[in-house]
Amino acid sequence: MRVLFFESTLSSAIFAGAAESCGHQEWNFVLPQVAGSCSRSGDQSGHDVDLVDAPAAGYSVRAVIDRIAAKNIEAVICDTSTPSILNDVSVIEALVAARPTLHVLMVGRHVSSLPKETLAMSASLQAVAIREYEYTVRDWLAARACGADLSAVDGLVWRRAETGEIVSNKPREAIKNLDELPFVSEVYRQFLHTPDYFSTGTRLWPLVVFDTSRGCPIIARSASIRRRSVGTRCATVRWRMWPTSLTSFPAKCRKSRRSCWKTILSSSASHALWSWPRN
Repeated sequence: MRVLFFESTLSSAIFAGAAESCGHQEWNFVLPQVAGSCSRSGDQSGHDVDLVDAPAAGYSVRAVIDRIAAKNIEAVICDTSTPSILNDVSVIEALVAARPTLHVLMVGRHVSSLPKETLAMSASLQAVAIREYEYTVRDWLAARACGADLSAVDGLVWRRAETGEIVSNKPREAIKNLDELPFVSEVYRQFLHTPDYFSTGTRLWPLVVFDTSRGCPIIARSASIRRRSVGTRCATVRWRMWPTSLTSFPAKCRKSRRSCWKTILSSSASHALWSWPRN
């Protein structure tokens, strides 16, 4: 199945005031980690995967529609958020209007908290995934590809096309072994332009983010925290850094950038970098 993982307009953008010294406001874009992990899982399952981070790439809705048509996309997974949900639903409606046979799944914290309310917002919304959804997306794609019933897909809330009934499937268990998940760095390298992503208050350093654990370290329950192994974390960084030429970055940061990554990628520094929090 040909699948587009889609960060809709504004859903991956964080609007914040810049540092006082800057004296102005700016947009900051965050790399789509979970969408990247899902897309890589879909690729490993045999699907033809594409990924668009529309805000960072400057894509309009028309550009996304044209890309769907050009690549003959059959399914779209849209990552959304509470600030952008109204906009994202309108974008999905536009995509479905342009291609009525499109299969649509929405993911993200907002739909995970309000799955039925989200589906009730528009008839164009067919299903949402709740909680950790890498494997939910994988199973949803497999069911769509072979025309199977969606009731067997754990972690899915969906609408029956025949009756309009909203069905809540069995919740999916949390992923116990995070090392099973693919490196999002592979997706960053294949689909995204790293210099598009910067942190607040600076335009010199791209902000490349990797989640190495899940759960809350503040909660006094060790079972609430799940971590990737140290070796896998370091391998993720080594794999990613860097396909982009140094000449793509401002000249004044190239020397320090090169020195920085030499330090990080040394075995001793990598161990220190990833050793917190301890059990």
